[in-house]
Amino acid sequence: MISPHRPKVCLGEFEHVTIGKLGYFDYTLFVIYALHNFIETDFALIVQDDGWILNEASFDPAFLEYDYIGAPTHLARRDVDGTQQYHSNYRWSVDNAIPHSELKILMNGGFSLRSKALLEAPSKFQMKFDLPPPTLNKKNQLFWTNYEQLEDVQLCINMRDQLEQYGLTFAPPLVARAFSFEHLDAFVHGDMDIIKIFGHHSRYRRLVSLNPLTIQYTVKENLARSINNEPFVIDLFQRLNYRVTFGEGTE
Repeated sequence: MISPHRPKVCLGEFEHVTIGKLGYFDYTLFVIYALHNFIETDFALIVQDDGWILNEASFDPAFLEYDYIGAPTHLARRDVDGTQQYHSNYRWSVDNAIPHSELKILMNGGFSLRSKALLEAPSKFQMKFDLPPPTLNKKNQLFWTNYEQLEDVQLCINMRDQLEQYGLTFAPPLVARAFSFEHLDAFVHGDMDIIKIFGHHSRYRRLVSLNPLTIQYTVKENLARSINNEPFVIDLFQRLNYRVTFGEGTE
């Protein structure tokens, strides 16, 4: 476990590595350029505090054939005749026939499997972090109107062509969807038995108890159920014997 402080409550034995406190953008740079220094194995499974393994038996050795695999997300970028167009809310999944376009689908980094070779590549090959200037939001905080401040966007979209030139591979959507999900989409997951997906990650879900198994949403129930196909996810957790609770927040 890599974090500024060792948890006060520890479940089982694990090695804890102390690092400095990271802000959100610091985390992005750490994962892209520094995480490889802490990884001694050929692959690393990145797990944040809002995702976890759901079905250990569903791990497929074929996942290890790729250098990066994560849940296909709602976001993708098309490169069309020299211009870049982001598509969110799974619009990329239903309108994927634009001629002369190249589609780069974001695979969620919060629960992702990466090879040591991919973790090393940005530093090894001195790859640049390409980021347009931010603006200010209503609270006078720095804010990006795009998604390129995120480490998974950098790797899966901005740096992908260069990484592939170095021989690194990204899992195709049909493989990635069996590895993990962020949110469900009829086009991506419609023919799947979602109870067999290996893991998940979403900022709306937290594991708050192991006995009994309890998941808590960070938003109220009506907001949780309004998220794209989230009622199916709630049903999935209940089928997996989780107790599902909801927060009092509004965002």
